[in-house]
Amino acid sequence: MQILLEAFKPIIPIFIIAVMIFLFILLYINYKMGYKLNNFKRILQFSTYFGLVVTLLGMFLVTMMPTSIESHSLNLTPFGTIRDMLDYATREAIFNNIIMNIVLFMPFGFFMYLVLRKELLVSLIGMAVSCLIETLQFIFPIGRTSNIDDVILNVIGTIIGIIIGVLFLKIEQIYDVYFGRKSK
Repeated sequence: MQILLEAFKPIIPIFIIAVMIFLFILLYINYKMGYKLNNFKRILQFSTYFGLVVTLLGMFLVTMMPTSIESHSLNLTPFGTIRDMLDYATREAIFNNIIMNIVLFMPFGFFMYLVLRKELLVSLIGMAVSCLIETLQFIFPIGRTSNIDDVILNVIGTIIGIIIGVLFLKIEQIYDVYFGRKSK
């Protein structure tokens, strides 16, 4: 985890500043339009959209951060890198590559599902966003490898996020039944 913190150290301040600016602008626009966060549903909607935008911002900052590698490469062999990682890499490398590619897209799947409430559509959007990121990594000279395995892992992360979103909404419905809160 320390290695990840060191790797992302340059983008952490940018991310925090961008999130604070975005939050300030969003709250200001809501205030000027007379939209008040005075009930649970509005707070949940605001938090969902805010979370989705912050997630997208974080995803693009992390994946588009330049590396010290001068060239870029393309891997279109499904599961090739995953197989090599599992066979030859250290646990730390497996965690940094495989697990983090999944975890990176879990919040996206969660928030996007809360917005759209359509599992297949959210999965397809997750795949499209991942393909966009991999394409941009190939086009721009930032020293990144464009990898089909990253797309596969990102879609798995999106699906896990969708499952968490479905469970979250079920818990909200159960809460409404037992405690009588009106969600609409």
